[in-house]
Parts: sequence; C-alpha cells; structure tokens
Amino acid sequence: MAEAARPRALFLAGLAAVYVAAFGSLYVQIPGLYGREGILPARKVLRLSGKGLWEQLRDSPTLLWLSPRLGLDTEQGMELLCLVGILASFGALLCESMRDCLVFALLRVLYLSLYQVGQVFLYFQWWVCGGLTALTYHYETQCIPTPGAWLAHQLPVWFQKLSVVATYVIEVAVPVLFFAPLRRLRLFAFYCQVLLQVLIILTGNYNFFNALTIVLAFSLLDEEHVGRWLGRPKKRQGSAWPPSLGSVLATLLELNTYGLLLYWTVQYFGLEINWDKKLLDSKVAFTYHEFTTWLRTVTLPLVGVAFLSLSWEILLAMYRCACVRGCFWKLWATLQWAIMATATVSLFAVSLVPFTYIEHESNGKLWPGIHRLFGAVERFQVVNSYGLFRRMTGVGGRPEVVLEGSYDGHSWTDKPPPRRRSDAALPWLLGWVRGLARPFSGPAVLWTLYLVAATVGVLRALGPRARGGPPPARHKARGERGERNGVRGEGRGRAGGEGHGEGRPGPKKKK
Repeated sequence: MAEAARPRALFLAGLAAVYVAAFGSLYVQIPGLYGREGILPARKVLRLSGKGLWEQLRDSPTLLWLSPRLGLDTEQGMELLCLVGILASFGALLCESMRDCLVFALLRVLYLSLYQVGQVFLYFQWWVCGGLTALTYHYETQCIPTPGAWLAHQLPVWFQKLSVVATYVIEVAVPVLFFAPLRRLRLFAFYCQVLLQVLIILTGNYNFFNALTIVLAFSLLDEEHVGRWLGRPKKRQGSAWPPSLGSVLATLLELNTYGLLLYWTVQYFGLEINWDKKLLDSKVAFTYHEFTTWLRTVTLPLVGVAFLSLSWEILLAMYRCACVRGCFWKLWATLQWAIMATATVSLFAVSLVPFTYIEHESNGKLWPGIHRLFGAVERFQVVNSYGLFRRMTGVGGRPEVVLEGSYDGHSWTDKPPPRRRSDAALPWLLGWVRGLARPFSGPAVLWTLYLVAATVGVLRALGPRARGGPPPARHKARGERGERNGVRGEGRGRAGGEGHGEGRPGPKKKK
C-alpha cells in the first residue's frame, strides 16, 4: 500500500468530510423534519410491537431502538447519533490515525440507523431523462436551485441540449474508462466526473451527494498525480528516445479511445454545426429499440470487465502479502487479505443485482444465489440503484404557491392589495413567520436570518399597497401549476382554504 499512500489518505479524508456534512446538515433539520411536530415524525416509524430487541434490529436495523433504554425519545436519539457521527467523522478528518476500518464502520452504522427513519427526505431524488430537453426544465424545477441555476437557465436551448449530451457521455460512456489499463485514460475519466459534479454543485444544492461522487473518484488517482497536487511529485526516470514499442502502442490506444468516443457522440446524437445560425445542433439519432438492444449487448460484458479488474487487484494484493518479511507478519497480512478479499467479492456480487436493473434480461441471467444474497442484505442498504435524478418534474408546469388576501374572509384575490405607509402588518407577519418556524430549532443567528429573509420574501409577495388603504384581514395560499413556454398548466387548486372556487379543497391548516 506504500505506493498508494497519498490517494488512500486523500480518499479517506474526503470520505470523513462527507460524513461531517451528512451528519451536520441532518442534525440542524431533525426537529423540523422528524420531531414531534415535524413534517414526518420519526417516532411513528419505530412503533413498539412487543418484539424483542434482536427481532427489532433484524426487521429495521437502527440503533434508535436503544433510545428508550437510555431515557431518550426518537428525536433525541437521532440528535445523539448525529453528534456522535460529527465527532467521529471530524476526528477522522483531522487525525490520520483515526482513519481506520473501525471508525468508518461506526459511521456507516450511525448513518444507516438514521436512514431507517429518514423516510422520503433521505432517499428521494430525481432523474434527468428525456429527449435532450431535460435541462430546459431542470434548472427552474429542481428542489433547491442556486444563483448559478438562474444563469444556466438563460443559456440558449441548443447549448442546453448539448449539455444533456455531455451528461450522457460522462455518465454512461466515460465510466468504462475507470477500468482502463492506461493511467492517462483513468485520469481523463476522473476529471470528466469532477467537471460534471462541480457544474451540478454550482447550479443546484444536493447536499453531500456530489462531494461524495468526487471523493469516490479519488480512487482513480495514483501516487504520482496526487504528489503533483501537493507540490511534491515523485521522481520519474527521464523518457528514453526513441520511445519503446509499448509506449507507442499505449499512445495509439489512448488516441483511438478519444477518437471513438468523439465519433460515437457525433454519430448517436446527431451533432451538426449550423453555420447559418452559428450553433451546434444535436438530437437523439437512435430509437428506443436500438437503445434496449445496446443495453442487452453491453451489460453482461461490462460485468465481465469489472470482474477481471477486481480479480487483478486481488491477485496483486496477494502478491504483496507474499512479499512481506517475517513469518508472523506474513500470516497477519494474509489473514487481512483473505477477509478483505472475501468481503470485496461478496460486495461485488450483490452489486450486480441493482446494476443489472437497467436491463431485465441480464438481471434474470444472474446466478440465483446472488439474488438470494442480495435479498438477505438488502435492508442494510449495502448496495442499491440510487440515482440523483430519479424522476423529472415540472414538465407539465412548475408547482407554485400563490398568496391570496381577503378583507372579509369570503372573497379572495391574488392581486396586490392597495398599500399605505404603515407598519401595522409587520408584527402580525413576523408572528406568522415565527409560527411557521416554531417546530424548527438551530443556531439563533441562522434562524434569525431565516426569519428576516422569509419576512422580506412574504412582504414582496404581498405587493405594494396604496396610501390610506387597510391591510387585508386574512391571507392564505393556494397551489397551482406555473406557466411553461407561455402556457399555464392544469390542476389549479386551493390549499388550506375554505374549499370554494376551482380545484379540490386542500387540508385545513392545523391551528
């Protein structure tokens, strides 16, 4: 492992940083999301059923079953697990001696325990799909857009479509180069993934997901490349001239790979320069049947390539164990190798089930024992087919909340009421926003900023008021579909109102 010391340290430090973000971001949201008055109270997930502790852990593997034994409710138990996770991961980030398998196993167990009661907030995401027009919807309909998302949304349609093409190439074709025998091809694949994830970070907030993807890609790096980052490159022997036959063949293979990648991209996405409009046109140049046939052709061969790559690493690790000096240390290294190799092969085997979900015929060809093994460990979330963009939303119109005001409590309008110079409505508005935030807790400064921002947002939404006019007696909100390309979507309806007017009445707000 000496020749991979720097990449290993970088990977583990990055993983620890991701855990800090995961536990820290969840901790401040627990009261509002999972508390007694939260959106999805966690106590409703862990109901007492008269079963023993081991039966409870078997059905739902979470340490939160121990909360009552410690005199804590479920919400407090979640906060305790987050705090322990923050301390352990922060320690691993700062102290290299803490970056071992025991600490990361603890972090895995802690987060799995939180995941079991996290419900939709810890496992629901979206999936970008469609005919190269996904990004024309994505930037304005994602959960938490950034200022960069607004700028990206203003880009021309041809560039948005080209961006989808680049996303497909980076996420589908380039990952095959992870297993390439040539170092420069692996580095090319690494920087492609980093570029995509950084662009996603700039245009959307997905917490630690993109950072985790970048950290996983660190495994593609080697000692020499990380040394260059740190300003301490490893000395290399000068290149001989003329170059050897192996060097020439490697260069030709690399150039051929880039050429094929470019050719297939142009061929299957119909890339064509429009000189009149000075833009690059793109379109899907294959049918759905051709796509499914291609999937059926490449899925199992990709499994074979991955297996050969894994087998090579296992044999290489075994050779290193044999080179260890001393009988005792050689036996100790061999024991570690046997345990890690068994765990790695088992993990690879069960990962084939969710991987082949993309092509059901290939999934059915897997050995039945692999399916049984996957079923046995599925509740532990060891592997899954998780994807950031699971489903595209906003195609039929963006869901919006429209504020309405009323002077008599019966006639409602979303038109701005007349404005007068008075601060009489401000205390009421602050109280209303404070009421919305009451289930939440967190640092006082952050929530003060939240209250101020929410107040300003609501004041702007209420619109200007003419001088001398009274403020509306009541306010409420209704949901509707926003406009898309000048057409307002269907499905308008009121939420929290009396149920009159168009649409279906929503549930009344709990007082």
